[in-house]
Amino acid sequence: MSGMAFVCLAYILALFTTAISWGIVIVPILLGLAAITYPTWRSRWKFPTLSRKHLIAAGCIAFLASLWYQFRIPQPGTHDISRFVPALTDRSVAVQGVVEASPRMTRSDRRQIWLQVQGLDPNGIRLSTDPAQAQGKLYVTVGADLGKDLYPGAKITLTGKLYLPQAAKNPGAFDFQQYLAQEGSFSGLRGESIQVSPGQQPQWGLWQIRQRIVRSQTAWLPKPEGELVSAMVLGGKAVDLPTTVKEDFRRAGLSHALAASGFQTSLILGVVLALTRRFSIRTQVIAGGTALAIFLGLAGVQPAILRAVVMGAAVLVGMALERQVKPIGSLLLSATLLLVINPLWIWDLGFQLSVLATLGLLVTVPPLTKWLDWIPSQITPAIAVPIAAYLWTIPLQLYTFGLVSPYSIIANVLTTILISIISLGGMVSALCAVVYPLAGSATAWLLHYPVLALLAIVHSFSQLPGNNIAVGTLPLVLMLALYGAIVLLWLRPNLRRYGWAFFLAGLAMIFLPAWQYQAQLTQVTALATSPQAVLVIQDRGKVLLVNSGDAATAEMTIVPYLQSQGINQIDWAIALQKPDPNAWAVLHKNIAVRNLYVEPAVAATIAPTITKQLQKTQLLPLAADSHYTFGQMGLQSQAAGLMLMIREQPWFLGRSLAKAAPQSTAQLPNPPLVSDPRVISSASQPRQPILWWSGGAIPETWLQQWNLQAAIAHGKRLHPQVEYTLKTQKVPLYWLPQQGALRWQPDTGLVTTFATDRAELASL
Repeated sequence: MSGMAFVCLAYILALFTTAISWGIVIVPILLGLAAITYPTWRSRWKFPTLSRKHLIAAGCIAFLASLWYQFRIPQPGTHDISRFVPALTDRSVAVQGVVEASPRMTRSDRRQIWLQVQGLDPNGIRLSTDPAQAQGKLYVTVGADLGKDLYPGAKITLTGKLYLPQAAKNPGAFDFQQYLAQEGSFSGLRGESIQVSPGQQPQWGLWQIRQRIVRSQTAWLPKPEGELVSAMVLGGKAVDLPTTVKEDFRRAGLSHALAASGFQTSLILGVVLALTRRFSIRTQVIAGGTALAIFLGLAGVQPAILRAVVMGAAVLVGMALERQVKPIGSLLLSATLLLVINPLWIWDLGFQLSVLATLGLLVTVPPLTKWLDWIPSQITPAIAVPIAAYLWTIPLQLYTFGLVSPYSIIANVLTTILISIISLGGMVSALCAVVYPLAGSATAWLLHYPVLALLAIVHSFSQLPGNNIAVGTLPLVLMLALYGAIVLLWLRPNLRRYGWAFFLAGLAMIFLPAWQYQAQLTQVTALATSPQAVLVIQDRGKVLLVNSGDAATAEMTIVPYLQSQGINQIDWAIALQKPDPNAWAVLHKNIAVRNLYVEPAVAATIAPTITKQLQKTQLLPLAADSHYTFGQMGLQSQAAGLMLMIREQPWFLGRSLAKAAPQSTAQLPNPPLVSDPRVISSASQPRQPILWWSGGAIPETWLQQWNLQAAIAHGKRLHPQVEYTLKTQKVPLYWLPQQGALRWQPDTGLVTTFATDRAELASL
């Protein structure tokens, strides 16, 4: 390893350590100790190109990297528009600014606009700071019918309500606050109307070329074929692809086909160099550099694209200097340069996956190709490339999402030729569209059948049973162990003959700890969802789900959490309110729902819809004054709510306690401690119950009789009298909208915070 490579690795490692406390000094201290003990270990391990000076330089660079990272963390300025939001909550205001990028559609079918703020009109509300000085970057969403013709650089006035983004309150959920902060924005606006400043003329920009290409390619191809061609040329972030198409590609393990990165860059550079091979080296370098610059401008400045373009530029520099470029060194240098420009990209998942996949192609494809020499050489790359990329990215994907796509490699092998044809044809079509749009449309039309075949294959794989298996998010220790094994096979070729043993050991590290964790786990999770509360109960491999929320809650909160926990089946589900068929359909599509319990009166009205959308799901009545057994859990249904026993811990899941309030204490429901013997265990000292309810009114006599252990309120409002009574009784009160999701386990009790890695699993 050269000294320069060692310094680059130290810089990158120092950026990773910023995620832990005292990370700023960890790498410098380790390198300092290595420099002090240099004579001792150098005689044992031979590093001829690594000197004490390199160690000292790497330590200094690592320390500066941590400081540089902290310096680049976005912070709202003095006049940032987010500073005005607290005084303007729920007030309609007008914001002036300039559109920063072409609008895009969100998953909720609203139009997204990034606005560079140039002033604020608070509509008569007095503020301590002059609103005309408001500035900063604002995240705006408007109805799908608004903002269709907006373009970058347009000056507009938006009317709507400002808000501050909320951090994720549930484990595994999308952190909207963090997402905006990474983009340099700290507030949002729910737009109601848009007024474009008169007398404007669009300034020329690459966005016009991008728009010209997309319009040309979608003119003769039906939806979503035209959009798919454009996405495979310009990247999914430059084109509004239907959510269903993106979801099919994700479930089939082909999301990378929609992300502009190394594949498109290699194609562009290869085609340009092939077309200019008869010209001088200087002409080839200029043509290649121009093509890369245009592609970067059209696809947008994204970390993964920048990495690919920088590596392509390194190839051109090597050609100009008539020197051979070392691919691994080029990858390391390009990653380091980009992280010097923006160290925050170290946590960009697209950037991480792009670097890992490229490294896999560079170091794993050659030995795989040699091992596959019994296969015709024409198709060997189509098999070796997806396997190599999969091996190097799957540990990170498991750490982040906890999902395995068993058909991913097969799907990639079957679609490699189609993706290459469509990408190359799409680039030719894009070039024609720039010169003559009609020619671009005609060229894109020739791709109709390849695109149709690709969509059919992707959709077929997305519908296969078990196309995404949830194994639970890997703890950091296991992810590093998997990468350690992969790197060992790379650096020690003599160990590759034991590749089968490494493969089996990797499978064991992924599946065995997760299986053991699930088999022993008893856990209740109260998710902070609105407007409908959700409870997830796990007991030794069995899962009970209470409520589903709406479709958005099911897709964005419940499904990610269940998958992060390694849950592939919901054994029993209960709908305390009228179930939303769309929400349950979203759940069932991702995680099978075996039994759904609803109130008898509701079951009759929704049975046809539920049966149609939830195939193989048994719809059962949840009758009042009845008793049910769910595995080793017992449940008693009453008018006021459900009494549930989990590992000798009683839970009372309240419905509308105020409406069910009795006129006399003689009509009080049985407290959870005096319930049906099938629900309550034979413990000599029954535990105090935990109450989970909306936060509304509760008769004081009930609270006195129940002798609660804790109370969990999930509604938007908390009844003051109930809060006072619980405080008087010294009952711990948790309010989910304020404190976020809660977790209960028999040994730890209620916990208000979730660790991203599972300490229990990591200790196995």
